[in-house]
Amino acid sequence: MTGVQDIPEQLAVKLAFGQRVRAARDALDLTQEELAEYAGLAADTISKIERGLENPTLLTMNSIALALRESFAGFSLPWQATES
Repeated sequence: MTGVQDIPEQLAVKLAFGQRVRAARDALDLTQEELAEYAGLAADTISKIERGLENPTLLTMNSIALALRESFAGFSLPWQATES
């Protein structure tokens, strides 16, 4: 169970993932609408994910990674939290 103290870490992870999506999308010169179409999602969902406002499911994250020509594992590694 997560507590209130976990909220900043959860937000940091969502923001980091969103930044990773945006960077990969920009590197492929894709619009949010194009990425959404390739991933089978709404453009609004991509926008919210990139801004850290959406908490995507693993299936959504995998769809985005594949649409960005990345493996889910390789896509997720850069933003994983490290243990203290």
